[in-house]
Amino acid sequence: MKRFVTSILLTFLCCSVQGNEVSTKVLSFSDLEKIGYKETDKLKYDGQRCDQYEIDFPATKRYQSIKSLKPITEGQNIYYRFTLIKEKFKNEENAIKRLEQFKQTNKIKSDSWYSKSCSLKQGFRRGVNVYFVATDAGMFKDQIADVVSKLKRLLILSE
Repeated sequence: MKRFVTSILLTFLCCSVQGNEVSTKVLSFSDLEKIGYKETDKLKYDGQRCDQYEIDFPATKRYQSIKSLKPITEGQNIYYRFTLIKEKFKNEENAIKRLEQFKQTNKIKSDSWYSKSCSLKQGFRRGVNVYFVATDAGMFKDQIADVVSKLKRLLILSE
């Protein structure tokens, strides 16, 4: 019995480590470079706080912070920065509902914490996966659509 419990615990620990490694990546380093970005270790998007304002469909969620390879303006130390979010659902129906629900969250008051920190994002669906590109910097909001477009192209090419 002791061996059985030990083997269950070891299996759980191995799976947990593997799950944590997988859950921190949306794109590989090489794929990020293809779209002009690199990973950063500073996660700006607070998934737990932001997602509490959205209907919680059961999903596996991954978050990855990225910043542009090149500065916005030559000679300055300012880079575009975003969080890539991937939500994987059990079926396409839930993925469709999630994306529809996201489009309705803009009803939150414009001066709320959510509006200032979480609502600067755009999303799209590919099968059972819903992808979001988010930022907490209003000065980058016009660039979100460009990152979404690059991400879509990358995912289509990798199929």
